[in-house]
Amino acid sequence: MTVSPKKPSRDAGLSLPELLTCVAVIGLVSAMALPHLTNTGRAATAEVAQQKTSCINRALGGYRQCAVEITIAADGQSSRDESAVMALLTTRDDGVVGSPLLTGVWPAAPTNNPLTYRVEWNGHSFVVLNPGTPGLGLLIPDL
Repeated sequence: MTVSPKKPSRDAGLSLPELLTCVAVIGLVSAMALPHLTNTGRAATAEVAQQKTSCINRALGGYRQCAVEITIAADGQSSRDESAVMALLTTRDDGVVGSPLLTGVWPAAPTNNPLTYRVEWNGHSFVVLNPGTPGLGLLIPDL
């Protein structure tokens, strides 16, 4: 018994209209998903900025418990107030148990760039300045 080879069929594969339809559907699904992915990235960055600010404020609470209340007044015209508070939290002090209370990539550079996340000292704690918000503060690193 001999087996004859199969002849290729003209129906194998997709026709041009079918291929164009598939590409159009993939394009529509991508167009719907892309804004959602972009918004997810922005929301994650905002959450990281908030978490880093909470970390600074927890260190600030520890400083208040171990040493004294920080009485540095808020100054919206310069970043000296933010830098002075950060220096207290990031510097080793034998009079403060557990110091430095804040380690890592702090302190950050002062900036008034409205496209970045920044922390601003309000006289009692640090608050986040979101992009689009005017003001001078310390750049939140690694965002």
